[in-house]
Amino acid sequence: MSALKRNLETIWSQLRSQKSVRANSLEELYLNGLRGIMELRIPFPFPVTVLAGPNGCGKSTILFALACAYRSLDAGERHYTPAALFPDFRPRKKNGNQLSDVKSQVEITFSYITANERLSMKWKRGKDKWGRSFFGKI
Repeated sequence: MSALKRNLETIWSQLRSQKSVRANSLEELYLNGLRGIMELRIPFPFPVTVLAGPNGCGKSTILFALACAYRSLDAGERHYTPAALFPDFRPRKKNGNQLSDVKSQVEITFSYITANERLSMKWKRGKDKWGRSFFGKI
């Protein structure tokens, strides 16, 4: 086994062992109706996750959606919202490209651990704007 491979395996093992003792971590992302992504659930069982795929498959959409779970102290709250990260977004019907007022289809939901409690947060697209909801223990 090469020295590089051993080093990577050591780092990976250290990261995996730390996840169980971290007080704050993202557990899962759920996307529905956003840029052609329908009912996508992405679990984050490890502290490191790799998104890979061909151009146009949704990697940037997933990263932008993940950014909506966080708040930067420097940038302020408005910079990490779906309205800021998806400025030209318009809900569309499932079966075509026609614009629609579909409310229940478009959402970004996060499950996360904070202070050793599992919580969730949801961004949901209404008729003309995004709304955010926080939920209790799940």
